[in-house]
Amino acid sequence: LVEESAGLAAHPYGNFVVQAMLEHGSATSRSRLLSALLPLLPSFAMHREACHVVQKAILWSGAEGQRAIVDVLLQSESPYSLVDIACCRHGSFTVEELANVQVCSALLRDRLVRGMPELSASSRGRQVLERFHLAGPAPAAPAAPPCGPGR
Repeated sequence: LVEESAGLAAHPYGNFVVQAMLEHGSATSRSRLLSALLPLLPSFAMHREACHVVQKAILWSGAEGQRAIVDVLLQSESPYSLVDIACCRHGSFTVEELANVQVCSALLRDRLVRGMPELSASSRGRQVLERFHLAGPAPAAPAAPPCGPGR
């Protein structure tokens, strides 16, 4: 199933299979699965279904896996940069999940601080800044636009 994980992660029902593998699989299978997903993680973070897989990967990976996830997200460029993800409807929840991760938290906070102008202009971005304690409570705003290219 690891070979099929990328397709399953973005599937309306298949994503639940990948989530279960991350939650209930052995450490070795979790590691193999995460390695298969890492190249697509930034785009998956913004995807309606696959964002739940990314959140489970953050939650169930150990420090080494979480570090790999953070590294991939920090290295990602537009239209899948950390700031783009944080401003996206589905991606904002993924970035908020990273607030619970102690691994690389200073690097994440630094990137968010540098992206503050763009994040502050987005209701989802303001929620992320608040979750990282980088801004006050976000005022109510209209729904965020769809995420990423072609969405």
